[in-house]
Amino acid sequence: AHQMHLSGDWIVPRVAGEPWLEDPPFYHWLALAFGKAFGSLLGFHNAVRIASGMAMLAALWFLYLAARHSAVATDATDPVDGGAIRAERRGAGAAALLLLLGSTGLIVHAHEAVPDIATLAAECAALCLLFLGRSNPVRAGLAFGAALGVAFLSTGLVVPLALGAAALLAHAVCDEWRTAKAPRFLIAAATAFALVAVSWPIALALRAPEL
Repeated sequence: AHQMHLSGDWIVPRVAGEPWLEDPPFYHWLALAFGKAFGSLLGFHNAVRIASGMAMLAALWFLYLAARHSAVATDATDPVDGGAIRAERRGAGAAALLLLLGSTGLIVHAHEAVPDIATLAAECAALCLLFLGRSNPVRAGLAFGAALGVAFLSTGLVVPLALGAAALLAHAVCDEWRTAKAPRFLIAAATAFALVAVSWPIALALRAPEL
């Protein structure tokens, strides 16, 4: 982020002036944006770290919403009670959020300036959008694919491939999801993912084909 700040080059990540392609640059773009916005107030090195805090807040919020949307009534014989359903969904969201907060591996890394935090936020957003696909398949599919694209631009292919494969499998084997709307969701998601994911590799190829 500091090298981008000095050079003005957002396409080729660098460390000490040397190209550094260990991870794609989305997290560094986010950190640079905070560095430019708040660097004069907090110091550049402190301002860029706000990116991790904002990404963690986004991850927690989207995971809370994902769990709320995925929650179903535990006893189908009970009469419909809107208040009880809302309370159950809030409980599911809070439980998911607390489980993530209590993850041992997250305690240290959530405080670090690492691209994985941006991937976590994108993954939680994708999980949330996955459960909205049944009501608005095209819009939710586009947003789901874009979230997977952001995950790719943060740390590479592992997370978007895993979550994308899980979504595809769920639509193939789950009767509730295997509907006439499913192809629209999946096609929209694949299109959005491809457009977002290839944006930086294409820019990098045009800027520095040797890399």
